[in-house]
Amino acid sequence: MSDDSKQWSNLLQSIAKGVVIPIVGRDLLRLEIDGRAQLVYEYLAQQLAAELEVECEPSASMDQVVAAYLNASRRNSRDDVNVKTFEILNKLRDAQGQLPVPKPLRKLATISPLRLFVSTTVDSLLAKTLGSPADHVFAYAPNSVLTDIPRDYSRSPHRVVFHLFGRISGIPDSALIDEETLEFIWKLHEESMSGRLANLFDELRTKRLLLIGNAHPDWLARFFVRLSRRDRLYSGNEAREFVADGAVVADVHLRDFLENFSPQTKSFGVANPIVFVDQLAEKWDAFADKPAVAGVDASFLTTKPPAVFVSYTSQDVAAVERLHSSLGSAGLDVWFDKGRLGSGDPWWPVIEQNIATCDVFVPVISANTNRRDEGIFIREWNRALERLRDMDRATARLIHPVIVDDTAESAVSFSGFRDFHYTRAAGGEPNADFIKTLTDIVRERRLKAAAQ
Repeated sequence: MSDDSKQWSNLLQSIAKGVVIPIVGRDLLRLEIDGRAQLVYEYLAQQLAAELEVECEPSASMDQVVAAYLNASRRNSRDDVNVKTFEILNKLRDAQGQLPVPKPLRKLATISPLRLFVSTTVDSLLAKTLGSPADHVFAYAPNSVLTDIPRDYSRSPHRVVFHLFGRISGIPDSALIDEETLEFIWKLHEESMSGRLANLFDELRTKRLLLIGNAHPDWLARFFVRLSRRDRLYSGNEAREFVADGAVVADVHLRDFLENFSPQTKSFGVANPIVFVDQLAEKWDAFADKPAVAGVDASFLTTKPPAVFVSYTSQDVAAVERLHSSLGSAGLDVWFDKGRLGSGDPWWPVIEQNIATCDVFVPVISANTNRRDEGIFIREWNRALERLRDMDRATARLIHPVIVDDTAESAVSFSGFRDFHYTRAAGGEPNADFIKTLTDIVRERRLKAAAQ
């Protein structure tokens, strides 16, 4: 191993320059669960074994549990595993529906020059910790429409999270086990040459990567490091990756391979990635050359097509935030303009783009909207109706109006929605059938798009 003091200096200087991207894995996800500190994915494996009635050793990994379940009967499917995992993760939420925050992630979040995070897990804990809004959270999945990160993401006031192996939801498009991860990486290799994720791969190939807590097996670690390069491993001598994964320290063969054939990959001798993050936060706090906190450009535009576009008037923001929380908890990617921008604001092009590319458009109707005969929300509603004219109205299922107060359906003043079915969501609380309907529509549209 290289001298850690030199590696620390290089890493801290690189962070200060804004050229480090953390690649964050499951070995950082430690929470207090049932009164004791547990790694989330070890807990998931135990709970999955119980929920799926699989006989395994108490220390069985996720791979072992899932393999035992799939091999037990031909009727058993990966979809069952996905749904159960999603349910178990949701049980970690508190009474207010909030996910807990692992301390290691909270400490990483204090390092302000880190603007783009790549997650190799399928949960939402990292995005929750960073406070990243839905339009700053991206997830790759082979069967979904590709959404690249914005090229100017660093100008945003929010951090960006990219889930490399999908994100758990009601739609089975995430990699929980190594076999699924292999498929994702195989497809990502194709995407790396297609240009459809050009912004993401440009960042991975030009910035310095900090791999923490991924614990990838030997073969996957080698492939992952190679995937993030334009050239073969043994080329150049400038540091490309900083690795703080216990697997690298413990696996002699992997360590030797990286030292011999990837000299740009610099490893730390700290075997426990949680301890590494503790040290990183402490050293960053004491680092004398931290950059001044620069203002971010409010004109940041996102190019991510949302699953659900919510359109509303600003007086209904409380109900909309509850609606957003419920749909987001179901795994739906929701976009709404929290700032309620004026019609002359330069954000209109991105609003229009999101209306043109969303899977479902949800106009929020209330006494407040009934009192208005003009406004940006009406412009959004008319734009959605224009899009619908180019679709098969009987099958598109694009527009789903939601009434959030006691407004009678017959009293809705906007004439464009009079022939639509209205859903009631008092105070912004949707019922389970409505959430399932939206989830089914998003799944169908994305599978259809992926097949084209």
